[in-house]
Amino acid sequence: MPLWQVLTLSALAAAVFVGLLAAVMSRRSCPRCGAALPKVRWPATVREAMLGGGTCLQCGCKVDRRGKEGPASS
Repeated sequence: MPLWQVLTLSALAAAVFVGLLAAVMSRRSCPRCGAALPKVRWPATVREAMLGGGTCLQCGCKVDRRGKEGPASS
């Protein structure tokens, strides 16, 4: 099997695994306002992209990757 096929199948398997993991995980809520945080996160800063976390869409609270209020983008 050529290398490009192995890499393509590996990437596909990883994408399916991440999708299933996201579907199984419980949804977190904002520690400040209680609004549900989105399951699919769109990082607002490079720090959020590298370390995880995000920003609440309702109140703008910075949330770390564990769902606690913290310096997600300081």
